[in-house]
Amino acid sequence: MRLFAGLICFLFLTSCSLQSSSETHLQSAKENVLAMKEKQLNREVRLVFSQKLDQSSYPFKVRVKKDGKVSELEGRQFYEDWSLQNRHTNQIRLEKKNRQVFIYYSNQKETLSLTQAGLVSPRDHLILIRDMAQNIRELSAIRVHGKKAVLAEVKINEEKLAQRLKGRISSPHELNAFSGISNKVKVIYLLSYIPASKELLRLRVKINSPDSLQYQEITYDFASSS
Repeated sequence: MRLFAGLICFLFLTSCSLQSSSETHLQSAKENVLAMKEKQLNREVRLVFSQKLDQSSYPFKVRVKKDGKVSELEGRQFYEDWSLQNRHTNQIRLEKKNRQVFIYYSNQKETLSLTQAGLVSPRDHLILIRDMAQNIRELSAIRVHGKKAVLAEVKINEEKLAQRLKGRISSPHELNAFSGISNKVKVIYLLSYIPASKELLRLRVKINSPDSLQYQEITYDFASSS
């Protein structure tokens, strides 16, 4: 009887051990699959914006939403240069040539440096993603202008972004003000693309300022450029 009871106990312990081992193996397998999918997505998204960066010329539309106001513009990227103007009026036009940005309005012309102009064209943002992407994850399958696409989220490395923004500041007063907000600025990119062709259909950037007092959203639409 004791032998029988001992055998039952042994079988029970063995079963528990095997079950625990099986669960651990299953969990490890799931983690490996997730890691592989993450690497695949990372490569895929990087191919998407690399392919767009290699494209020499294309038109795009821009929709800027800031503080409840919406502006719509049309532009064209031509290698590293670009032009941009209001969709409904030609009163304001921006143009980048070489290392300068020109603003035309009311028969006047203003010249800015690249540092003063900041990130304007889709190429500017794609380079930022390439250099500072920290985390990439797939959100959902969507449709953009009737095309089946994947929506992926790209979070930017906040420390690298802060260092780049800091490099644009010249005066001590601006530097002191910047030090209090630099680590609170949140920048998230949303890329809509076709997985098979790696065609980028839409690029959206969401910028949250400190304490979410200001919110800005910029959407670049490339659907008409294909």
